[in-house]
Amino acid sequence: MQQSLFAISSHCCRIQPCLESKLDSLVGLFGAGCQPTSTADPFGLRRICYGLVQILVENKRNLDLSNSLRLVANVQPIDIDDNQIQDVWQFVTRRLEQLLKFVHALCTRWSCFRYPSFRILDGNLC
Repeated sequence: MQQSLFAISSHCCRIQPCLESKLDSLVGLFGAGCQPTSTADPFGLRRICYGLVQILVENKRNLDLSNSLRLVANVQPIDIDDNQIQDVWQFVTRRLEQLLKFVHALCTRWSCFRYPSFRILDGNLC
């Protein structure tokens, strides 16, 4: 088995390949200039990103997003510069913010929904 790009923890082996695949798609497509626009997302990057955030939240996992993006960028077949990594970081953190606003709205409107509290610290889900 090939060594993982990043370690989350030994007991989350089942989600790790999925996270790596999603990060690889995000970094590679942003690097190739295929980031979504306000009206189009032909490669489904928003959906990929929401999937990444959802997996982390549902499994209560932390991820050093900046480091993970750099590791993924280093194995891409094209050169990925720091600006592109920053663009992906902002894209992922915006999706996380949107998810948290949605969950907050649900919890505020219907008290029967309970969700754990979250903190965003330097792009990490804590």
